[in-house]
Amino acid sequence: MKVLRGLAPVAFVTGMALAAPAAATTVGLDECTTSGGNGNSGATFTLVTSSMAECFVGDNDANTIGSTTNVLGMTGWSLDEKIDAAGTGSNGDFNFNTDQAGNKETKSGKIIADLSAFEFAFIVIKAGNGFGAFKVSVSDTSWEWTSSKGISHASIWTKGTTPPDNNPPPDAVPLPAGGALLLSGLGLLAWRRRKA
Repeated sequence: MKVLRGLAPVAFVTGMALAAPAAATTVGLDECTTSGGNGNSGATFTLVTSSMAECFVGDNDANTIGSTTNVLGMTGWSLDEKIDAAGTGSNGDFNFNTDQAGNKETKSGKIIADLSAFEFAFIVIKAGNGFGAFKVSVSDTSWEWTSSKGISHASIWTKGTTPPDNNPPPDAVPLPAGGALLLSGLGLLAWRRRKA
């Protein structure tokens, strides 16, 4: 099993095991479970409507994922934003549009973000000594999450950009100087023809 910067993948991706140490399990495409390790109990994470899930044991995503790290079958990811859970707050909602942090004691909530400027994205839910990575559609704007433990942060990783749909049409191309020269040459030919 290949270990990436201290992380060991321990989940199923699209139903196929990447690596499965003892105590690691997963259920479906939108749920994964970490093993405990170092005397800690594991955590189960769920993100509704994700298309792929992968859990990691070890350090947190912000310290260990780099552009060459393979997450969810792809490399080239960039950390777009991370919001640490707050010690206060009434719910577990993380709004990346307003930098609202969810309460770290809650075990469920909603993640809200506009990812339409990117080609690909995944959301991380971090708790205990592991985290779940969930590939999401960039056309969605909110996702329900659950965790068997209170979470420490949520983060969004992105890859690629999409051009905006509201680009104005290009300006009219000015007539090149050669066009004016051609017109004057044709006028000169017409004048000479009439003269002859």
